[in-house]
Formats: sequence, C-alpha cells, structure tokens
Amino acid sequence: MPGPSYRIPLPPGPFRLDLTALVLERHPRNPFDRWDPTRGSWRRRFAGGLAAVSLGEGGLEVAGPAPPEEVAALLGLGCDPSPLYRLAERDPLLRRLVPPLAGLRPQRFPTVWEALCHGVACQQVSLASGLAALGRLAARWGGTVEGLALLPPPEALEVLDLDGLGLSRQKQATLRRLAALARQGGLEGLRTLPTEATRRELQALPGVGPWTASYVLLRGLGRLEVFPLGDAGAARRLAAWLGRPRLGSEEVARLVARWGEFRGLVYFYLLGAARAGLEPTP
Repeated sequence: MPGPSYRIPLPPGPFRLDLTALVLERHPRNPFDRWDPTRGSWRRRFAGGLAAVSLGEGGLEVAGPAPPEEVAALLGLGCDPSPLYRLAERDPLLRRLVPPLAGLRPQRFPTVWEALCHGVACQQVSLASGLAALGRLAARWGGTVEGLALLPPPEALEVLDLDGLGLSRQKQATLRRLAALARQGGLEGLRTLPTEATRRELQALPGVGPWTASYVLLRGLGRLEVFPLGDAGAARRLAAWLGRPRLGSEEVARLVARWGEFRGLVYFYLLGAARAGLEPTP
C-alpha cells in the first residue's frame, strides 16, 4: 500500500470531486463518508486509518492509508460518462439534468459485502435511519475516528451483539447469514456473472429481494444499466424532474427504459442534482 500520502491521476474528461463525494455521502449524517466543503476534501475510514482526498493540480491528493483501488472504485474513476453527455444532447430531460452536473462520477462500494450491508440496513426504512443503524453497528465494532466509522468485516459478526442498534431481528439474521457467505468467498464471485444471472443469484440470497439486488448490482458491482426499481427516493427525484406528482415502480421502469445502458448513471445524476440543491427546470 502507498505511504501516508500519494497522488492519483485524474481520469479523462471532466471530474467533479465535490459532486461525486456528495453522491457518495448521500446524507449529511452519513457515518462512513463525509464531504468537507470548507477544506474541499472527502474523508473516509479505511482498514489502515482515516484518509482525506482532495483535488490538486496534478490529480487527486490522497492523505492517509487509503488503498488506491478502493479510492478509484468509491469515486467512480473508471467510468467514462462521455456517452451519457452525448445522449443528453438529444434527450430533453437529460439535457436539463446532465450538463449542470458534468464531472459527476458514479460511486461504487469496494466490496459486495459492504453494498449488501448498506442495502439490507436501508430496506423499508428511510436512508437516515438505515445509515444510523449501520453506523451504530460499525461504531460498536471499532468505535469512531473524528465521527467516522469503519464497517466491520464479515467475521466480526460472529461475535458482535446486534441488539439495540435499530436493526430488526430479520435484518440481524440476514446480515449474519450473508456474513457467513462472505467468509466462505461466496459473494465476490458474483462479479464474473452477467447482470441478469447476477440478479438471480442475489435474489436467492437470504433476505435479498428485488430492490436490494438492484442496489447491489449498481452500487456494489457497477452495473450502470441498472436503475433500482422500488427505490422511493429515486422515484421521487425522477417524478420531480418529469413534473409529475408521483410515480409507481411500473411507471419508473417504463420511463427509464429509454436510457438503456445509462439507466444507472441517470440514477446517480438525479441523486447528484438533489444533493447539490438543483431544482428541476421546465
């Protein structure tokens, strides 16, 4: 692993660390990722300690023991959004949504285990509640550093007491069963399967339904053709940009089908618009 500080070259095309970090943060009280607008840096705990990433003239300046491959995944550095920009030139909705957010890259968790933890914790509750429960779980395992927690590895769930964290009994049982699968190496192999085969494998896992499977496909495996159906926040944001009061899952599926392989990128740009405080324009 590199020393306490190093530099990552910027990817081709525009790159906005602020927008990308805001999407990664998702909520102002996210206990795992934090965007500091005053310092212009994104902070996160890694296995080796706390790290901060800022934008310098020669690339991304990383201060702290952050593995470069994890930084690249979390900040979507391997994604080229230029095809989406070209599509936006001829799509009226995207023409209003995408250009103000040019440089936003899609976030991806570095492991399937982490994506599943976030997906399970946020099932059928608000994002704030899900993140808070998962943050309490992480803090119980390893405490916090400057208010930031580190998600426990799968083996930690063998000894951790999960009561009193805000996780239902069903979610506790799901996380323990998924942790056992992760310890046995039964999760990362999903990266090699086609998207629909991966979806079937995910939905065969204990406690993983259609929404969680889609969430993991997009945020854990980087399948950018996936728009998580049943995501209430995403449906609200899409409805706002379309000038509609509300949208059901079937309507969302029909509407996002027009964007094909870019559906997941549109999901991130809708979230980016909300996090940046951009209002839909007629």
